[in-house]
Amino acid sequence: MAGVNSYTKTLESVWRKTTDVRVNGNRLQQLIEDVKGKDLPIPAWDIYPAHPKLNCDIEEWVNFVCWINTINFVFTNFDPPYAKFVVEYPVGVTWSGAFAMQACFMRALEENIPIFDAAYMREIPLTDAAHIFRAIDEDHEIPMLAERQTIFNDVGKVLLNRYGGSWLNLFKVADWRAFGGLGIVDH
Repeated sequence: MAGVNSYTKTLESVWRKTTDVRVNGNRLQQLIEDVKGKDLPIPAWDIYPAHPKLNCDIEEWVNFVCWINTINFVFTNFDPPYAKFVVEYPVGVTWSGAFAMQACFMRALEENIPIFDAAYMREIPLTDAAHIFRAIDEDHEIPMLAERQTIFNDVGKVLLNRYGGSWLNLFKVADWRAFGGLGIVDH
């Protein structure tokens, strides 16, 4: 596998042995051919107001990073016109994809929606999720909204039941480690 990312090689046994997920090799190859040679710039991830200011308090930052990463998947609709999720926030500024999702969190905070409150997220109705993730128009809506709402409900429940409703408590219990038997992933 010359020219393959080293992480791909280390994970090869995982994707070759999976029983619940299938990779359509032909579609993957078609996607590779479609994007090969296109200009795909690396985005700058430190753009305010799509996320809290970097000097915010640690709890706000941890809440933001953790909640957005629970739903950080699929931002292009599967149906024609295959448009990417796009929002406007603040007025006159448009964001697409993951940045749009992040901007929605910031807009929700500005609107005093308790999007970092685990008790609220455990019960968040689909109508509230639709309001939070409202797009510029119906062609640019966030895909899989109901699945994201379910994830919010499940994560809110776990945070409340095990960590006092706090992502920060989870990090503290895990001693700020990701793995190793007692890390965040293990919890």
